[in-house]
Amino acid sequence: MTTRAPRIHTADYIAWYKHITGEWQYNFAAGEIHNTRTGKPVKFHKNSNGYLTTAVRIHNTTTHILKHRAIWIAAHGILALPLDYTLEIHHKNHNPADCRIHNLQLVTLPQNRKNPQRTHGPIPPETVRELRSRRKHENISIQKLADEYALSKTTVHRLITNKTYQNIQP
Repeated sequence: MTTRAPRIHTADYIAWYKHITGEWQYNFAAGEIHNTRTGKPVKFHKNSNGYLTTAVRIHNTTTHILKHRAIWIAAHGILALPLDYTLEIHHKNHNPADCRIHNLQLVTLPQNRKNPQRTHGPIPPETVRELRSRRKHENISIQKLADEYALSKTTVHRLITNKTYQNIQP
């Protein structure tokens, strides 16, 4: 049986190229990407799975780049990504729209499958602590936090004011 040499995903290669040429600038803490030619943020749209994606056209071919993969590549280098597809980039808070670098981690496929996306149910304690800390220290609006964590504004307000999850300490 012959084994095929691992290949880099086309979208990952394009994201790396945009990074090394300086066309895209990254704010890893905020999970943002700016186009240096336009001076504006790169426009990303949610795909059917909730992941942020942008279309890049090169030589009459359109490639869709996932924002979390582009940020991971720029922060860690393209060789930090799995060439054999056995590892995936996981969102620690289960929010695929939250692409801040400290929310991303490389995990095996079985590990990622054990952590299904949370759409309802209990909020992990680390997420509650992070919400409270960011509101207190970064003075981020409740609406912005709600958008980032895919929670309702009311839920975020209740978490921050300790009306819910009172047992979780900083």
